[in-house]
Amino acid sequence: MGEFVSGLRERATGTAQSLAAARDTGDDYAVEVHTAELLDLTRLASEHGVDLRSLVPDELGGVLIDLTAHEPGARDLAEPTAC
Repeated sequence: MGEFVSGLRERATGTAQSLAAARDTGDDYAVEVHTAELLDLTRLASEHGVDLRSLVPDELGGVLIDLTAHEPGARDLAEPTAC
């Protein structure tokens, strides 16, 4: 696994964990911050043909899929695009 993909995995996993914790504690501000970070990471991964959902542990993968409902009119950003 390349350094880029490894870095994405590390950042996405940590951010997904933080998002889950923020949801559990009802911290709306932190939910928004971590959601925005995951959307950015998902977009970046997609631009490079990386499926971010395959990089995070299974128990956090659902967090990434839930993100598309957060963005009005957004497509599934976790789906990689052809380069």
